[in-house]
Amino acid sequence: MRDKIVGMLDPRLWPHVVSQVDAVVGVLADMTGARTLWLDPYGRLWHAAPSHPAPHSHWREVGTFARPSKGELRRALVRWFAPQGAAQAA
Repeated sequence: MRDKIVGMLDPRLWPHVVSQVDAVVGVLADMTGARTLWLDPYGRLWHAAPSHPAPHSHWREVGTFARPSKGELRRALVRWFAPQGAAQAA
């Protein structure tokens, strides 16, 4: 299991991350097959083919998805934030 202290992002990034969920869900809905979603240290979401390694060593892998729902994506993102940010996920 990932280190829950070292790996966390600043909870102030949570609103920025959540604001991208609708767009990412829309993009992934139009793709065929699964995509791996990455979270960079600035709270930006990126996606790539599952066979590609992390673009940068400090990016966090959110998960591999094929047409995720908004809720599924938000639940996957919560684990990278301190409890304050995660509480806002509901």
